Amino acid sequence: MIKTEWHITSSQKSLLSSLALLTSAIGAVAFGRIADRLGRKKIYGYEVLVLAVGALASAFAPGIWWLIGLRALLGFGIGGDYPVSATIMGEYASKKNRGRMIALVFSMQAAGLIVGPLIAIGLLKTGISTDYAWRIMLALGAIPALSVFWLRRQIKETPRFLL
Repeated sequence: MIKTEWHITSSQKSLLSSLALLTSAIGAVAFGRIADRLGRKKIYGYEVLVLAVGALASAFAPGIWWLIGLRALLGFGIGGDYPVSATIMGEYASKKNRGRMIALVFSMQAAGLIVGPLIAIGLLKTGISTDYAWRIMLALGAIPALSVFWLRRQIKETPRFLL
């Protein structure tokens, strides 16, 4: 939809498709390191705010280069959530259910990969303008992140970090 609307080049399309993956790797290293230094609680939740800002701002991008940059920001937040969520889950979970709990953390990505296209199909079937459809799809990515922010800020620091 974006390609036909903004007449983007193949290079721009490639950047748009891949930059979020690259920045997620950078976000994982950056947020993981910060969480190791400052504490999991201090950082847990803020990485999803970065993700939410990237998703919401992407929906309002005025042009392709803005969209590419904002999707990179989104990727940075997504990457930051992986190590912090997995570490907190691993440190809080009991030995008996640790594997199941960490699998649950990562299964949320799979849930998004199923729900996202279903929402896209639903939006497109409504006959809404494609300009609004892709913007709504991108903005909806902020909902899961914003829905857990407050809860994540309420947890206590992990005992392992405190040791």
